[in-house]
Amino acid sequence: MADLKLHGTVEKVLNEIQISDTFKKRDVVLKTDADTDYPQLICVQFIQEMVDESGLLVQGMEISIDINLRGRAWKNPKDGETKYFNTLQGWKIETFGGIPEPVPTKPTTVGTPKMNGDMANEFNESQEQTDLPF
Repeated sequence: MADLKLHGTVEKVLNEIQISDTFKKRDVVLKTDADTDYPQLICVQFIQEMVDESGLLVQGMEISIDINLRGRAWKNPKDGETKYFNTLQGWKIETFGGIPEPVPTKPTTVGTPKMNGDMANEFNESQEQTDLPF
């Protein structure tokens, strides 16, 4: 099979899942073609030693992932029906531009900010020294 590669920005890094004593996995959602009208959200699974490396990714990071396409069959024991599943398994991560800067958020205040005792005394003293009529 030809080498498969996905390029995009990290949309979400899910928590590590410990399946057994010897097996762990993590899913990462990658947003491809973000500049188009129809960006795709692709879930890529990382296993074993790649779980730790994929845990270093953060939302907004531009990356490229080398993947293997995995498929398997599952037979339902109740009715004997066979279902087929596909997994995109990541095996190499390349980052571009480093870690994105956090987006600053505007601080929110509810009501009037409270002053500590010294600030309140200075404020009251400065108010008493003015010649303003109010």
